[in-house]
Amino acid sequence: MTTNRIALTCAVLLCAASTASATPTRVESLGGGDALEDVADVLRWYGSLPSYGGTALFELGGSGERDDARDRRAAAAIIDLDGSGAWGTGGVFVFGDDPRGTLRLAWGRHFGSLSLGCHWHLDRRDWNDNQWTFLDTVRIETDDQTIGLGGRLELGPRAYLDAALDHTQAHRTIRSGEQGVFDGGRENGSYSWRLRLFRGLGDRTVLVPSVAFRRDLHAEYIRAFRDLWDRDLRLITVGLGLNHLPDADTMLVGSFTFRHAEDDLSNPRHNRGLDVQIGSGDLYALRLGLEHRSVHWLTLRAGVRQSFWSGKVRNWSTSVGAWSAETNDDTALGLSLGLAVHVGPVDLDLVVQDHVPVVDEDDLLRGLDFDDATWGQLTLQYVF
Repeated sequence: MTTNRIALTCAVLLCAASTASATPTRVESLGGGDALEDVADVLRWYGSLPSYGGTALFELGGSGERDDARDRRAAAAIIDLDGSGAWGTGGVFVFGDDPRGTLRLAWGRHFGSLSLGCHWHLDRRDWNDNQWTFLDTVRIETDDQTIGLGGRLELGPRAYLDAALDHTQAHRTIRSGEQGVFDGGRENGSYSWRLRLFRGLGDRTVLVPSVAFRRDLHAEYIRAFRDLWDRDLRLITVGLGLNHLPDADTMLVGSFTFRHAEDDLSNPRHNRGLDVQIGSGDLYALRLGLEHRSVHWLTLRAGVRQSFWSGKVRNWSTSVGAWSAETNDDTALGLSLGLAVHVGPVDLDLVVQDHVPVVDEDDLLRGLDFDDATWGQLTLQYVF
């Protein structure tokens, strides 16, 4: 795999290009988060795209229960458009039954010590909510388009900076046989930005601080209430990761993340008595991961994530005519086990974990969304 020429120490520690494959399944195996350098970064840190030209990925995941949060299918191709790099690197990513979207297109290019990338994301999905008790059939439709820009800047032989910015046009619709169509229209108030720094501390350790902000300002279908609401969500996340390479075949990764959420809901379309909900809360997440290449063709991995959540919600109910308040404290522990088989230019990654990955981490005010179900994912990677 081609790695960025910047920060050679970081590349050896984090990409592990010559000793281990790098895929979204690998990230799940090691507990997730932004403290790893991986090909999965190209969907979030767009400036990393030119580092992964000549990669094809095929993914399949699920728990055996069919719904869009549990099933994942995806394929990707990242290609250097010419040998000299003048035309940059292009990427195509397609998804089916996958909460990460429908289609993504990306392009990036090296400009000396700076790598730039751009990204277009189409998230078009629809599903039925069969748990409504007062309606015959309800269909929820999502139609979002996101434009993203990102960059990676070399800061010296042992450091680089990643930055990314997104703007989203969101559209939500629910259709029901008895209540008609509730259309949120096309809204342009949603955006996000994020920064992270990889800083080598000697030859074996890398420090990774990060910060991110996200705002969703559009109509949103809230599964907990089975209704379409006007939503104003603000998320601020700060994190600190550490990667250590005790020897050439082993990597240890750890990170601590703090997230503060404020989530205001109003104007429910079905209006069943609850008019307004104002909430806030804090999430603390500790991740630990281990990756070890036991023989030249086999890499073993394990990861654990311990999460703590504390939130408070205030509700205004028409039927009661007053405010009510409630608190929500929750904990969750997720464990992942994985392996990778290496055969020439092909890597086969597998992860099995004791929970379905959190799909809607923005829906924190209603608790940590870990489903107790064995979930697995398989990724085939070909480097050309």
